[in-house]
Amino acid sequence: MNHRRSSQRNITRYINYLRRRIQILQAQSTEMTQTMNMLLVDQNILMDETHNLQALQRQLDYQNRLQDALNFSLEEEIRQLRELTGQQLPQPLLPSSLLPVQTPSPPPPSLPSGVQNLEGPQALIPNGGADEDFKPVEPKAKE
Repeated sequence: MNHRRSSQRNITRYINYLRRRIQILQAQSTEMTQTMNMLLVDQNILMDETHNLQALQRQLDYQNRLQDALNFSLEEEIRQLRELTGQQLPQPLLPSSLLPVQTPSPPPPSLPSGVQNLEGPQALIPNGGADEDFKPVEPKAKE
């Protein structure tokens, strides 16, 4: 009989231990579920930010390509204007040993009769600035 009571007490203790263990595991499960939900929300936020940053990167890359194309176009236009006005092109910064071999360029085309070969800012003004209606404004004297 003693043995039976002892055995029953041990079983009761073990059942109580298992109940406590179940409560602990349920609490841990609830905590892990909450953590997982927070991580999923964070993941969604980060995915949205990633998509936005990728779109911004694509936009900036596109703008960069446009700027490069504009720069190239402007450099080409400046080169052509300098050739037309007879201005010497700037010397490259690289030593001549590193530059590719260039063949001499043909002389600039001759200008039509009545057109002057002007240099400087007047070259960019139609008629070389020779406009009869244009009268320069005299600067006012400081009082």
